[in-house]
Amino acid sequence: MNKLFKIFAVVALAATASFAQFNVGGRVAFNFGTVWGDDAGDDVPWGAGVQAGVAGKMAINEMLSFAPELEFGLRRASDDVTTWTAMVIDIPLMLRVSANEKIYAEVGPTLAFLLSGEIEEDLGFYTSTMNMGDLDGLNVVEVGIAAGLGFHVMPNLDVSARFALGLTSMVDLEVEDDIGSASVAMDSFKNMQISVGATYWFM
Repeated sequence: MNKLFKIFAVVALAATASFAQFNVGGRVAFNFGTVWGDDAGDDVPWGAGVQAGVAGKMAINEMLSFAPELEFGLRRASDDVTTWTAMVIDIPLMLRVSANEKIYAEVGPTLAFLLSGEIEEDLGFYTSTMNMGDLDGLNVVEVGIAAGLGFHVMPNLDVSARFALGLTSMVDLEVEDDIGSASVAMDSFKNMQISVGATYWFM
C-alpha cells in the first residue's frame, strides 16, 4: 500500500513540475456499480449513482497527457431486500493516449476515501439500517484501477465511458458461527463501476 502511494505522489509531482500546458475543468458522471470478490456471492445487486468534481489535464506531448481528477461520489446498489449506499471522494489519476484529434483512451490508478455509508434491509414487517462506520473491519481507503475511452466532442468538451475496478476490499471482517467455535474471514468485497461522464474545460 505504501509503495502505491509513493508511486502516485511521484507521478503527480513529476507531472506538475514538468508540463507547461495545464487545463482545468469540471466533470460530472453517472455510474452503475456493484461489488465483486470471493465473498460477494453470485447475485450481487447493481445500482445507479453519480459523481462530480474537478479535473486537470497536463500535456506531455501531442499524444500523451496526465489527467488527475478530484470528485465527490455517490455509490448505490440495491435489490428487493438490501440497499447499500456510500459517499466517497474519488481520485482517478489517468494517463490519456490520443489516437487522433477526436478519440482518446485512458488508464490509471484510482484512490477512494469513504466518507459515510449505510446498509438498509427491508424485511417487509421490519426495516433495519446499519451505519457502515460501525463496522470494525471497514476500510476507509480504497485502491483500484480504471480504464476508458473518450471523445473530444468540442474543443472544450470531452465525453467518456470508463470501467473502474477496486483492488482492495471495503471490509475485513471475521464472522463467528452460532456456537462461536470457528470464524470465517469476510475480506473480499471490492468496488466495480461502469460510468459515463463529461468534462468541460473552462481554462
